[in-house]
Amino acid sequence: MRIALVHHWLLTWRGGERVLAEIARLYPDAPIYTLFGSAEHLPGGLADHTSHSSLLARGARFREALLPLYPVGVRTLDLRGFDLVISSDASVIKGVRVDPGAVHLCYCHAPPRYAWDFPKQYVDAQIPALLRPLAHAGLRWIRWYDSRAARRVNEFATNSRAVESRIQRHYGREATVIPPPAALEFFTPAPELPRENFYLFVGQLVPYKRADLAIEACQQTGRKLVVVGEGPLLKELRRRAGDGVEVVGAQSAEDLRDLYRRCRALVFPGEEDFGIVPLEAMACGAPVVALGKGGALETVVGASSGSSAPAPTGIFFPEPSVASLARALDDLERGEPFREEDCVARAAGFSPEIFRRSFQSWVQSCVSSAKLTPDP
Repeated sequence: MRIALVHHWLLTWRGGERVLAEIARLYPDAPIYTLFGSAEHLPGGLADHTSHSSLLARGARFREALLPLYPVGVRTLDLRGFDLVISSDASVIKGVRVDPGAVHLCYCHAPPRYAWDFPKQYVDAQIPALLRPLAHAGLRWIRWYDSRAARRVNEFATNSRAVESRIQRHYGREATVIPPPAALEFFTPAPELPRENFYLFVGQLVPYKRADLAIEACQQTGRKLVVVGEGPLLKELRRRAGDGVEVVGAQSAEDLRDLYRRCRALVFPGEEDFGIVPLEAMACGAPVVALGKGGALETVVGASSGSSAPAPTGIFFPEPSVASLARALDDLERGEPFREEDCVARAAGFSPEIFRRSFQSWVQSCVSSAKLTPDP
């Protein structure tokens, strides 16, 4: 059986690329096709795979501006001759054309947020006012293309029940939930390090991650906060940060692990599709204060703010407001101390081995149901 892997772009090393690396371990001879970038500079074993990029690859620096041309780039990827195509997608790469009779399986990290769920927020935050009508027209085109692309997929899998419901809503398709893995061999606790009196935010500095909410809540209540991440809001958040709030930008993996091991708790104020950051924090023994929506509900075992119910690994606050988050932080400090071993045990259920086993079982089931017989 000839197998190809497809991923939206290979420019960064984030959650989607980590998932792709685990999939690639299952299919070591499979080439990787992408809109932008190359596997050559990425860790996780991806550099061992041959990679092919689209006609748009030379414009990677202008990726956002090229969005209306993504379908054109997808069509330039030549996947003829493959029996099984596995796409890893949070954009429109699922639209690749495969041979008649070939099976196309898609691990959908999410239908593209910028097109389906938050088009106004993305456009208003990043596009000059005069160009916004044109940008919204471009997103309508992308939504049309993406919905048609989804019809070409034989079967979907995804990372959470939250995204499963979005796939159903936007594409009218069912999906199998296979939670992504955390790097548990790296993110480990350090019992000899005492917890310190600061909270931690980790994430890309874009509007929907809501780093601004964490900053304002900590500033108003006099709590210390360390903000880790990079993105278009970095300079603005540094300007807004006052006493007690430190915006440190991107950090090495080792420095991030050290912060997880020492922080009082992780603050996770955005609504995420899944969110690997809470798992990394819990793997290092840190509890999580999270917005009670989206993927956090499937990773953090907690109670709602103000509840007397047990909260083994975290506390949920009900709405994205400063007051709601501040109350949750109060509850964390007044309540019983969290046990590191409970946090670590919860994260252990999301190991790379469990992901690979579940993913391979899903692929085999889909291939069998398609009556595709591997070559001897």
